[in-house]
Formats: sequence, C-alpha cells, structure tokens
Amino acid sequence: MLCFAHADGHPDYQIGTNAHKAFAGADAHQLVEALLAQHPEIKRRMREPAYTVPGEDWGYYDQCYQSDEVMLHLLALQVKAMSERREIKSIDDLLDNTHGIGSKNHKDKGTINNPLSIWGHPVQTEILGKRSRLKALKVYHAFRKTLKNELIRYGRSQSLEWHYLPKSERLEQTLDFLERAYPSKTKALQEALEDMNMELPKLLQAALTTHLIS
Repeated sequence: MLCFAHADGHPDYQIGTNAHKAFAGADAHQLVEALLAQHPEIKRRMREPAYTVPGEDWGYYDQCYQSDEVMLHLLALQVKAMSERREIKSIDDLLDNTHGIGSKNHKDKGTINNPLSIWGHPVQTEILGKRSRLKALKVYHAFRKTLKNELIRYGRSQSLEWHYLPKSERLEQTLDFLERAYPSKTKALQEALEDMNMELPKLLQAALTTHLIS
C-alpha cells in the first residue's frame, strides 16, 4: 500500500527499464486503466460489494475497492513491482478468465499473486528473510487466522490521499486501527509472531514496502 513518489508527492508509476520488454518504461497506471476498460466485468466485481461472479460462489463483498482511484493506484503499484521483479512478462500474465486480474494458481478474486503477495514466491525472502518455507507458511497461517482480510479491507477502504501519506504515518495509523478495532486478533497475531521471533510492526512495514499488498 506504499508507493514511490515524485517530489510533488504524486506516485511514480513508471516501470523501470529492468522489467521485461513488454512492460519496461510503461506507465503502470495507464496500463491497468486501459486493461480494466477492456474488461468491465472484472472492474465491476472489484468495485461492487453486492456483486457475485456469474457461475461462481464468490465476490469481493466487504473487501471491494471503495473508489476507482484507489483500485487503480494499488493495482498499478502491484504491476510496477511485479514487472520490475520480472515475475510478469506479458499482459496475459495479469489476466485470468475465471479470477480476473490475478494469479492463475490462487483463487484470490482479482489481485496479482495473492491479496497478501508477500506469501508468494517473488518477495517471500524480501519480507521474511532467509527463512524456511515451513516458517513462511506458519507466518501466513497466523495472518490468515487473524488479520489478513481486515488488513486488505482497511487498505482498500482508505482515500487516495491516505495512500499518499508518508510510510511511517500509514503504518502508525494501520497499527492503531488494528489495535482499536480488532484487539483480540491483533494480540493473537503478535503472540504468534513473537513465538517465531518476529514483530508485527516490522513485518507490516516490510510487507507494505514491497508495493504488493493491494
């Protein structure tokens, strides 16, 4: 949910030249905007809380994006980050006929390689360091059982101006929200992480900095 920014405070969506040629130098925001214009049903499922995907038993519901601006912003940062890690090589890598913009291997309703992509292969070591796959799964399950959906919902419901705030402010506000709104779940997650010699603030900060939480 964090972004690089120009001096005027606006985010930098330009994909670096180290990305695959299909994305190198492109504006990720313009790319995602054009993609959703070509696939209005995908956009609808991500924006309408009462919408259920035809022929399926799922929808975004209370995890839908609250505005087009925030949806485009967060997806653009995901595309930029995944491109620069060379984890996506073509537009086809972003689309799935069933699940929308997202991984073909995870039924995650429209995001790129998981709503909490820190559990995916591209950035696992960036977040957790050189920990074993078993340790990564333990951290993931601790999140899944406590605050995973709450964090996704919180980020998607904030204003675009909120996403432009400095990293430290967003992290502080996020932690404050979790402790006020979900004290039991937050405590349970903190205790689970402590058992693995990890701290919630540091983990969240590292996770958000990857630009892969949408």
